[in-house]
Amino acid sequence: MLGDTSPAAGLCLDVGHAIFNGYTGARLCSEVRAAGGLLLSTHVHDSDRVGADPHLIPGDGIADWWAFFSALTDIVYRGPFILEVDGGANPLERLTTARSRFLRLLHDNAFSR
Repeated sequence: MLGDTSPAAGLCLDVGHAIFNGYTGARLCSEVRAAGGLLLSTHVHDSDRVGADPHLIPGDGIADWWAFFSALTDIVYRGPFILEVDGGANPLERLTTARSRFLRLLHDNAFSR
């Protein structure tokens, strides 16, 4: 897909936007594996249904985090995880909750294999 572009050019996978577009479960994991070493970054948030983009805290929606982390492990992903959640009335509290929840999901899913 990126052909002969610079080695610095790569892909960013947005989990919530993937769900919005119908890429859930195995279909999302298939895209992660297809991206392989071109996957340089991720945007992490959840969604409660296909066609919606509420930027939920990871774990509050339908994302299959175990499958997602499994696919990232398969491609030896070492890039960043950028939290992208709705701030609501108290953005600092929401981001703190999102970070804590995500770190727990990461530990429980990626490192329990």
